[in-house]
Amino acid sequence: MSLQRLIVEYLRARQATYRQPVCSRELSGALGVCSSYVRTQARVLVARGQVAVRRGPGGGYYLPGRCGAAVAVDPCELDGVVSELAEIALELLRASRPRQAEPPVPSRTPLEDLADRLRTAVDTLQQLQGAGGRPVP
Repeated sequence: MSLQRLIVEYLRARQATYRQPVCSRELSGALGVCSSYVRTQARVLVARGQVAVRRGPGGGYYLPGRCGAAVAVDPCELDGVVSELAEIALELLRASRPRQAEPPVPSRTPLEDLADRLRTAVDTLQQLQGAGGRPVP
């Protein structure tokens, strides 16, 4: 197994994060190689984005993706995620659009409306006849 793969596996097993990175001295002791060889191999991993480095006192190596660092993603996996997110976004967009107002449902049938109009006409006619006026034919 390559040293690079061993470095990544060790960092994963230790759950190395930006807050708790693993120094090259610890890696060299655990993997049985010198610190400079660990640093040389880790540089390649950093360039590929498989490992990140925290510099300075208390620094070391950790896996990206922990504490906001970038993660290397397989493009095929990314396509599936993007498609799923697009479908969710479309569903949310459809759900958020205001529905068009449906035409008001008549509370009365046309026959009831006609009967009321006829009653109103008859009432008006009776009032005219009672007042001495003549109905208009």
